[in-house]
Amino acid sequence: MPRILLAEDHPLIRDGIALLLRQTTSQGEILIDTAADAEALWQASSAVRYELVLLDLQMPGMADRGGMSAFMKAFAGRQVVALLSGNITGVIQQEFRAAGGRGVLHKTLSGQALLGALQLLLAGENYFPECPPPAQAATAPDLSLLSPRQRDIYQLLMQGQSNKLIARALGLTLGTVKNHVHDIYRKLEVSNRFEAISGAQGKPSRP
Repeated sequence: MPRILLAEDHPLIRDGIALLLRQTTSQGEILIDTAADAEALWQASSAVRYELVLLDLQMPGMADRGGMSAFMKAFAGRQVVALLSGNITGVIQQEFRAAGGRGVLHKTLSGQALLGALQLLLAGENYFPECPPPAQAATAPDLSLLSPRQRDIYQLLMQGQSNKLIARALGLTLGTVKNHVHDIYRKLEVSNRFEAISGAQGKPSRP
């Protein structure tokens, strides 16, 4: 019997997806556990080997646990992990897949499409849409740590722009952009764009 962990901090979304799964599967056909924050996610994943973990991109407390990358290193090798978000860019999808993720599910999917994607994942297939839906504005970390120019670059990074495109858009050299990006990651205590977004929720702002 498949057992799924639904890690989502918004009660309406979490309960809605859980209800959809329970209503569209036979009684006793699937078990669904839920987690509302990173602490509950880690505890559940450590205690149970799930057939599938549906993981919200912006789980509260992830930064305190080392970010999304730390979770993937710890658990992606033992269970199927799929990303659940309303903010998925091509860059995020590529980095999540490289980290061992098996699929990305956009929160705007219809109930039928969501069930179809889950069936593929439970059958051992990957689910990566060729063209992810356009990204919505992500909740940003404490941008007061960044200079005005770095804030401009950060916003373009979160839109999935490459360093080359950012340099062209802002009239900077590629080397200058790379230096700024390195400094942005250092100030926000992340190592890539994926962590910059996934660690945004739950990282306390500095005064």
